[in-house]
Amino acid sequence: MTRKPLVSLGKVASAQLTQKLLENRKRLPQLIKRSKSIANQIEMRKQNKIFLWSVYFDANKTRADGRRVPKKLAVSSPKLEELQRAAKRLGLQPEVVSDAAHPSSPWQKTGLLVIPKNESKGKTLKKIAKELSSLHR
Repeated sequence: MTRKPLVSLGKVASAQLTQKLLENRKRLPQLIKRSKSIANQIEMRKQNKIFLWSVYFDANKTRADGRRVPKKLAVSSPKLEELQRAAKRLGLQPEVVSDAAHPSSPWQKTGLLVIPKNESKGKTLKKIAKELSSLHR
């Protein structure tokens, strides 16, 4: 016994529907990639770690360029080693990822500092910035 379709589509509508399904099938890898990216972002937030980039403390950068601390606490072109030294002096147990590139400038491998999250990122940034500016004096 053959089943009758619930809705009778004409040949044109059936062809259009098939074409739409095929178009969406081509986009499937992009959708999967995007969902993995979102999953990675959520996983990074669950790690209870703070990711610090040197651009956050750079006095030569504007807030729009990525500086996250006040200009009076920022230093000119901070190095990753200086950030690490400042974090160690505060007892923050920093981990260095030297080959990482900030998302806004993927061609520059400036490095990244990973610190366990004990308090808000803003408070941690200001503490490190104060320590960093005292190291530069």
